[in-house]
Amino acid sequence: MHQMLGMSMEQMSYELYPRIYKITDIGHSDTYGHTDDTTQLIVKPNLLPCRGSKLSHYEAFIIDNGQFLTLLVGQ
Repeated sequence: MHQMLGMSMEQMSYELYPRIYKITDIGHSDTYGHTDDTTQLIVKPNLLPCRGSKLSHYEAFIIDNGQFLTLLVGQ
């Protein structure tokens, strides 16, 4: 609880509503997972809504709450 009191509003929002990226098809998609020629940055996958109904037991996801990255791997 003490840690949450010291967080900024942005950090608090990520703690309560983390960013979720589906990474199952990295390397098989032309839309992300490569370096952008203009910015020289790696293109990230689209964010998924933070809902259990959007997750599948047969795929892999990265969950980012601003402090830790969690790899969630299905069956």
